Amino acid sequence: MNKLLLGIMFTVMIPVLLGSSQQAYAANLGIDDSTEGEITFNVDLNWEGGSNPVAGSTTIPGESAGFTGNWITLGNPGNPNPGSGVIYFVDPVNPNIVSDIVTASWDTPGFSSNISIDVQSTACGGDLGPLPAAFAGLGVTEPAGSIQIGSLFRDATTGNPVSIPPFLTIQFVSSDDSECPIGGEILPIETTALILAGAQSFSWMIPLVLSVLGIGLFVVSRKPENS
Repeated sequence: MNKLLLGIMFTVMIPVLLGSSQQAYAANLGIDDSTEGEITFNVDLNWEGGSNPVAGSTTIPGESAGFTGNWITLGNPGNPNPGSGVIYFVDPVNPNIVSDIVTASWDTPGFSSNISIDVQSTACGGDLGPLPAAFAGLGVTEPAGSIQIGSLFRDATTGNPVSIPPFLTIQFVSSDDSECPIGGEILPIETTALILAGAQSFSWMIPLVLSVLGIGLFVVSRKPENS
């Protein structure tokens, strides 16, 4: 009876303990592409095999940046192993136009896994060309906020789903490209504003036109009548 009870307790506790250990080892990576002209990587303490001394962020100026790190996966690999994948973010208005690209390559040689991630973004109003034919209908709409992208990677050639190694959360943060920074200030691109600006650019002509009309009327009024 005692052996049976111990067996039941062992069967119940092992998954609980494994689940707790997986949560303790799980690493988190944030990719922040919401600020024009820079990309920021945010990491927690579980990188580098759980010995990452300080959680923090690294900001890289420009429209492309890379990150490399390792974390504990208890020997569980990705699929395939080693493997690689890509995510094409597409324009919310035109889903055939690529706005950002995130690529990843990984391997699990032992108790931990390694990953390298590259991010290619665009300047406000720009794009990275058309979506590859193999990814027709598979592009991810560029978010105006944050989304989890760890499960969104696909084979770069076939477009088939691939899996990064487990116990890793990747968050991607983007922004609405309908707002572009002008002189350090983000101003929405609005048709109304453009029309008003155009009207103001011609406002200086109004006094001139009125003056010409006034002179014309004066000359006509002074013209002598035919005898």
